[in-house]
Parts: sequence; structure tokens; C-alpha cells
Amino acid sequence: MLGGTWSAADSRSGSAFGECAWEDRVRARSIRCAAENIAFAAFFPLGGFSPLQSHILTDVAARLGASPQQVALAWLLRRSPTTVLIPGTSSVAHLRENIAAADLELPADALAELDTIGG
Repeated sequence: MLGGTWSAADSRSGSAFGECAWEDRVRARSIRCAAENIAFAAFFPLGGFSPLQSHILTDVAARLGASPQQVALAWLLRRSPTTVLIPGTSSVAHLRENIAAADLELPADALAELDTIGG
């Protein structure tokens, strides 16, 4: 298993994935992992101690009746079949919310909108 901080939000840059060079490296690593059937662990997928800061996540979440965090987790899970997320939580309520993200259906238009983040 390979790992990296693959965040859905990076408050320092305003981008969903931070700097483009970093995003390219993480994306290349996740593609390689998928090709070799190796799990890619994305720790701090919700930005660690920095809150999510994306109006696109907020807008998509509102339309789907979900939280921005759930949308971010669902989106990251769909980016690669070998992605394993480690969002972390200190409450049972947030744990349930995080688990529910795995079942969140993201329509094609929402995925296309989310894919514009950081691009």
C-alpha cells in the first residue's frame, strides 16, 4: 500500500488538491496503484485540521442533500478503485456520516463539476 495526503480541499491555495505539480504526482501514483492493484491510502482526505473551502463542494452537497465532507469522500472514492480513505473522526456521528459517503451516488453532472476543482 502506498500513501499520501490526498485532500479534497487545501485552504492554503484555495485548490481542491493544492499545487498542480503535487496533484500530478499523487494522481500518477494513484493510477500506478490501480494498474498494479495496490491500495492507495489517502490520509487527511478532508484537509486535516483545515476545513473544506470550496463553493463547488458546498453547491453539489446542497443539491444532493449531503454534507460537503460526504461529497468530498464520495468523489475521492470514485477517482480510483484502489483508493482507501482515512478521514479520521472523534465522534460516532461523524463516523456514520463518513461511512454513508461510500453509498452516496454522484450523478455525472456532479462529477463533472467536482472535477473542475483545482484544475
